[in-house]
Amino acid sequence: MNAPRIATVLALAILLAVAAWAPLVDRDEPRYAQAVREMHQSGDLLVPKNFGQLRPDKPILIYWLQWAATALAGERELGFRLPSFLALLAWLWLAAQLAQELCGEKRWALLPGIALAGVLATPDALVGA
Repeated sequence: MNAPRIATVLALAILLAVAAWAPLVDRDEPRYAQAVREMHQSGDLLVPKNFGQLRPDKPILIYWLQWAATALAGERELGFRLPSFLALLAWLWLAAQLAQELCGEKRWALLPGIALAGVLATPDALVGA
């Protein structure tokens, strides 16, 4: 394995560790997490609620993905952030492929990764960078 690949794997491992152990921050992460907890408790996967209050204005896909991830990984930080982390990886890969295709050289594939690195694993990663 060459040095850039090792650096990439190490960076992703660190990012995954932060996603797994950092507490939920911001005002949105705890709200999404609470709604997913209530989906597990009530069994209602169609209408997300946060402390009993409906959240009909939010896209349902992130709740479903977080529900599935927390069913597998447990109701902890990693479970809530895993769908967004995987979406971030998909966006990084797609952007790198596009850059390489448009520029014709593999070295240009690094630029989207640098630009998208600031997005991190947030619910917005599912919407796009």
